[in-house]
Amino acid sequence: VAEITYPRKLDAALKGAGGLTVMAPEKAFKAGWHRKVLGKDLARRVDALLVDQSPGALGVTVESISDGTPRRLAVALLPDEVSRHNSPSRSEAILKAGRSSSPPGKTVVLVGIDEADHVEASLAALARAMPRFSRKSQPKKPGTVAFLAADLAGKTIPVSSRAKEIADALRWAAEMVDTPTAEMTAADLAAAA
Repeated sequence: VAEITYPRKLDAALKGAGGLTVMAPEKAFKAGWHRKVLGKDLARRVDALLVDQSPGALGVTVESISDGTPRRLAVALLPDEVSRHNSPSRSEAILKAGRSSSPPGKTVVLVGIDEADHVEASLAALARAMPRFSRKSQPKKPGTVAFLAADLAGKTIPVSSRAKEIADALRWAAEMVDTPTAEMTAADLAAAA
């Protein structure tokens, strides 16, 4: 079960990280957003992954393992346009991409957003992608996911306490629903509430 942390600076978050997932709309990557936020070496690795990629309706995630730091790099190319039924925050595409962002160890997830108001929806989508309950016979070692959001100008946006509480509540509710009744009796549920 991954823990979500909220560092304020990307450089500090990347120390000791084995993975980095970068998510942003296609227009942000085309405008060079990642070069402002990531620095030259990581931006060059991102550029290499984006060659001949198209986001489609729900985005596309491309991953690579290399000798660089961090070792694992994933880039989620989110759609610029969303249908009238989808949120402008692209939370469904973030949910889809976020499911691959919880390997063992420390992973940094950097999301490029159009508006500061989209931080909550982006974090909520990532939280939904990382449930607390798992019944796998060979569970992964618990990891840490460091969540950062940056606007399209490259400025890191702080995560509000409200957004953190929403993410925690979503993960808790999913755990209550996902846990089998043989393991979560009515008394256990009442105690957890």
